[in-house]
Amino acid sequence: MVRLREMRQKQGLSQEKMANILKITQQAYSHYELGKREADYATLLEIANYFNVSTDYLLGKSNIPAQSSEALELLDIMYRRGELKILFSLAVKATKEDIDVVNTLLKRMLSNTQ
Repeated sequence: MVRLREMRQKQGLSQEKMANILKITQQAYSHYELGKREADYATLLEIANYFNVSTDYLLGKSNIPAQSSEALELLDIMYRRGELKILFSLAVKATKEDIDVVNTLLKRMLSNTQ
């Protein structure tokens, strides 16, 4: 796990202490940090919950430690409305000025429908 050592050290914990928390041997824990062994799903969740990070962050698949409930809600809305996925994928490539123009247009359109 890419970030395991970093998070443990940041908390001031030894490998032995983390192993005790997870109810595994210190050697098994050391192998997780060195990438010689992969944690099972339950252990992965336990580690992520302990450090209050997402499993994606723990595995190095995301640079966002924990996702806020607001972000999760927005992702859920985007998942349910495919047209928003398209809008977002286009917005990623847009400049700030482009986004300001689109925001202004959307606000005008929505105020006209109310």
